[in-house]
Amino acid sequence: AVARGHVEILWQPPTEAILDAVGARLISMVRRMGAKRVFIDSFGAFQAISFHQERVVPFFAAIANELRASGTSSVWSYETPHLVGSEIPAPLQGISPMVDNALVMRFVEVSSQLHRMLSIMKKRNGGFDPTLCNYAIGATGITLGAPFVNAEALLTGTPHRAKRSKAIAIAKKPSTAANSAARKRR
Repeated sequence: AVARGHVEILWQPPTEAILDAVGARLISMVRRMGAKRVFIDSFGAFQAISFHQERVVPFFAAIANELRASGTSSVWSYETPHLVGSEIPAPLQGISPMVDNALVMRFVEVSSQLHRMLSIMKKRNGGFDPTLCNYAIGATGITLGAPFVNAEALLTGTPHRAKRSKAIAIAKKPSTAANSAARKRR
């Protein structure tokens, strides 16, 4: 996609940047390309280049609003400093009203194995399925797998089996029946 000109990568070393200049460069590139989707990796990089942390939330809001106004959807990543454990820190206080959707992708230990877990935390317009799902990253991208079944407290970093089950498991195949059964047990 990069070779065909469908994707452009704007790389900015965090040690050689001024927040406003990076924002202007990003918006200029989006306009020049007529981009419809932007992935920003990562929100933490914007924090790192800001000399005044109190400017980061208003700056983020301005960039997100400018992208939204131009019809461009944006995805911002934030790498948590904790690989596993009970803490899931928010990148900044006050960010929730500015984002339309929020996902948590993290590692969880289940039955002495490390798994990737996806959780939808927020969806602005409409409902969403709160099921915690397994996912894999492969050559074709991200594949959403089966939900974690018979498990509780996965987000705490100390999961345990659900009271009515005998073992923590991951469903072998994602299915509507498994999702419905998991929701009924809650």
